[in-house]
Amino acid sequence: IPKDLSSPLKEKRYGLKNIPPNFILFGPPGTGKTYKTVDIAAGIIGGIKDGIDSVEEIINVDEKNTSEEKKFHEDNTKAFNIAFNGGRIHFVTFHQNYSYEEFVGGLRPDENNEDKLRFKWKPGIFIKACSHALELAANEKPNETVQGYLENWFLNKCKGKDSDFHEKNKYDFLSEKVVLIIDEINRANISRVFGELITLIEDDKRIGAKHQLILTLPNGEKFGVPRNLIIMGTMNTADKSLALLDVALRRRFEFKGLFPKENLVKDEKKKKLFKIINNNILKKKGRDFQIGHSYFMEEDLKTIINGKVLPLLNEYFRGDNKKIKEVFTDTRKDTKKIEPQNDIEETDGGVLKFVG
Repeated sequence: IPKDLSSPLKEKRYGLKNIPPNFILFGPPGTGKTYKTVDIAAGIIGGIKDGIDSVEEIINVDEKNTSEEKKFHEDNTKAFNIAFNGGRIHFVTFHQNYSYEEFVGGLRPDENNEDKLRFKWKPGIFIKACSHALELAANEKPNETVQGYLENWFLNKCKGKDSDFHEKNKYDFLSEKVVLIIDEINRANISRVFGELITLIEDDKRIGAKHQLILTLPNGEKFGVPRNLIIMGTMNTADKSLALLDVALRRRFEFKGLFPKENLVKDEKKKKLFKIINNNILKKKGRDFQIGHSYFMEEDLKTIINGKVLPLLNEYFRGDNKKIKEVFTDTRKDTKKIEPQNDIEETDGGVLKFVG
């Protein structure tokens, strides 16, 4: 653990207010979810110097796509990188085979033991993030760990001093924050990955809260989640809708939606096609499957359609070329119609190609 996690950002800075302890950015592909995690994480750890107070304000900061707003993201990226290298931000991507042992901790072969194959308990990214958060909160004990804090807490409990310990201790859980970003959070089996610790991430169950809850890890150590740890997830609704999410996850996280913004697509030809495609997807599949604006912000339209849009539609409609072509059909009323479906050709191998 770095000796001073906050030193790289000691200059004057501005942090977000009223940050949810656990929240998820959700939306269709290409709506800027991963992009926005950089701005939001920078705001949480105090890297934002503008007068922005909430996660929602950061989500909407690119409405006009101006050079000033691009500079805003560049500054946040610098703050993000400093904080990431200093242990203030942790990042992990979930997948179907991601496990409790990887996330929380588990037995791993001891690489330092060359004589015999021995296993040693190794903490996962979740415990590491919690340890960093607790270290930042320990004003008078900079080398404190989760286990050290909890041993102190239990010692006071044994002495009958536990009732107000969360108010008396020297830990400031309201100042320096640590962010754990979980990309594609819906891809893993949440119950299996978090295990018994899913309850600990609730705001009123965290270390320092009045109803703080302490559990014992498989290696015998006591464990709790500090209040200054912010868990931010992202999820692609084209993979799984909110309705199908694990109930345990839905109950403990706030959800912030990011959806396609046509005003960010500046080229008029691209914008018309963008609207046609998304209107048809909305009718056929629903808003969870629409295509994000970031796909249409590249230079070449053929590259956009052939390299990103058609492969995505092929997945959505399971290779049904007729349905895919219908997505390019202009069904708008009271407008001068265009016919992009005529620019979609089928090759000898049955693969659709945009030639417009």
